[in-house]
Amino acid sequence: MEAPTANRAAADNTATNFVCFLIINALSFFFLKYFLKFLIALRGNYTSYKGNYGQYWKGRKCVEILGIKVAKIHKILNNIPAFS
Repeated sequence: MEAPTANRAAADNTATNFVCFLIINALSFFFLKYFLKFLIALRGNYTSYKGNYGQYWKGRKCVEILGIKVAKIHKILNNIPAFS
């Protein structure tokens, strides 16, 4: 009876782990990029323009990220006590 060899199984497992690692890193980078764009779009309104919400957006286009208008997000967040 032959003894099982672990070398091939270990190599397959290493390759699988590496492929999964690459996929997870690619997805993380993809979502991080859009999350950072979202944070940059929200940045100004919580510092200097929070009290002048209507005047700030008057005559300006709403920034749209992934199909969501940022102006609507501000209206929602301003109604939450933690953000107001």
